[in-house]
Amino acid sequence: LFRSDKALLFAYQELGQKGSRDIQIEKDYDCCDDFVLCDPDRLQQAFLNILLNAIQSMPEGGQIKIFTRKPDTNDIPKIQIGFVDTGNGINDSTIGRIFEPFFTTKDDGTGLGLAIVRKIIELHEGRINIVSEHKKGTTILVNLPTSQYATLNVSNETNQLNHVMV
Repeated sequence: LFRSDKALLFAYQELGQKGSRDIQIEKDYDCCDDFVLCDPDRLQQAFLNILLNAIQSMPEGGQIKIFTRKPDTNDIPKIQIGFVDTGNGINDSTIGRIFEPFFTTKDDGTGLGLAIVRKIIELHEGRINIVSEHKKGTTILVNLPTSQYATLNVSNETNQLNHVMV
């Protein structure tokens, strides 16, 4: 089971609790044979936070596309997981602060969601990038090294580590 698919199950529950929104979700998984050494629960949490932000950015409905691919790079082999939404986007004055702890633009937000996401991705020796256009949508790209090139930076004693398909 892909971690992003499991996160999708929780996202669908969120949609149901908030009332029916006209949000279509499309999946395009291109590298299903690649594995990432990871803490599956933490990675699922990161993906869920990304999806919930996408849902919240589309109060009138829209589309979310989730994809995986192998990015064209000459360095360590990676898997890229992309989340593309057609939501409100993030304005230029906000985008530079989006990963800061306790920074939020939401009335009921804590400002920890994306800060936690970035920390989880970094613990997996990955990188996260956000490209957004105000009122047009946001693309979040998560790049994770494939398992033979990764060393997970979380304790083996407190976390179960698995090779899982992303």
